[in-house]
Amino acid sequence: MKIFKHEFNLRTMYMSVIFLLVNFTSISVVTQVMGLNLPLAFLMSGIGMFIYHAFTKNLLPSSVGISGLFIGGILLITQKYSIQYAMGGVVMAGVLYIILGLVFTKWQDKLLKYIPDYIVNTALILVGLGLIPIGTDLIKGNLLIGLLTLGIMLVIELFSKPIIKLFSMPISVLCGTVLYHILYGLDFGMLDKPMNLEFVKPMFNLESFLTISLITLAVIFEVIADSKYTSELTGIDINKEVGIGRLFLGIGTSTILNGLSGASVSTTYSESNACVCITKDTNPNNQLGTGILFILLALFPFTLKFILLIPMSVFGGVLTLLFGTVVASAIKQLKKDDVDLNDNRKLLIISTMIALFFVNFSFKGIGISSIAISTFIGIILNATVREWVVKNKIVKKYK
Repeated sequence: MKIFKHEFNLRTMYMSVIFLLVNFTSISVVTQVMGLNLPLAFLMSGIGMFIYHAFTKNLLPSSVGISGLFIGGILLITQKYSIQYAMGGVVMAGVLYIILGLVFTKWQDKLLKYIPDYIVNTALILVGLGLIPIGTDLIKGNLLIGLLTLGIMLVIELFSKPIIKLFSMPISVLCGTVLYHILYGLDFGMLDKPMNLEFVKPMFNLESFLTISLITLAVIFEVIADSKYTSELTGIDINKEVGIGRLFLGIGTSTILNGLSGASVSTTYSESNACVCITKDTNPNNQLGTGILFILLALFPFTLKFILLIPMSVFGGVLTLLFGTVVASAIKQLKKDDVDLNDNRKLLIISTMIALFFVNFSFKGIGISSIAISTFIGIILNATVREWVVKNKIVKKYK
């Protein structure tokens, strides 16, 4: 059977299960930390998978799920107002993605010229730095279990075979949870808690917009960086055959539906790319099969109840390494792109972005994402320097 010109067969079904295992922990961890409904997260991730693949013409072997990069903003608005206002911010994040998608569809080549790789990767470093404290705060709930979970994941990542590394998160979460219940006892009463689909009606205010949706302005660089990696794996020129605008339109549409129902912002998963890299299977129908499995989990959520047995300190250990990996990968990519940090112009821009990240920006008492502000200023500075280089006819190529 063919779906969108690609085969759907027994191997596709098998690979769909593999991608389910790879992506399962990320969706579970992020959703639990944000206090959102778990069956709904899987339902919307499954629906989002089909939306994204429809917009991208089913050319990319990409998985879509709940983004962890919005954890800080969603927790802040939820604590200050309510989950309804956080969902309002998610809806506006989706709208902003749609706007960006339309803009990139119209002026993609011109825009990418002013968004060099070193700006993208510096923004990713800042995103990771902003998220790491979330993981470390969760570890503090039970330092022993949190650090043990982190250590197990590190050992697997450092010393195991590539195929085992794909499951480092599920294995470490399982080990951490078992150790916790051996030491502190197992409470099966937690399994009596209801695990049904629960929807949340969004509400809107200015602070939820500035705190949550504007994070999108920084996260778009993760999407662009992720698409570059997918292009390398598949040999597909994403800029020409798909278009950056289509990526944003797919994620934006999915995110709006998420916010209207009570889930978080959608994103593509880097671990899915890692799985594609190891298995060498670039059939996009693998991810569509995973989307079907996500939806089935949401409709028959009994097995999801066991996630309630996972301590938050275990999630903290996993998240700390995950977010640290975001920083390390971005630094590695800076080196791979051969960014000359002896170039005072680029070094000044990177330094300015890092410095502004630690500034608390606000408008009439309303917090604004420092990542978005620092990235925006970095782009302006880069464009200004670029024009100055061209105007003065400096021979050295400036990227």
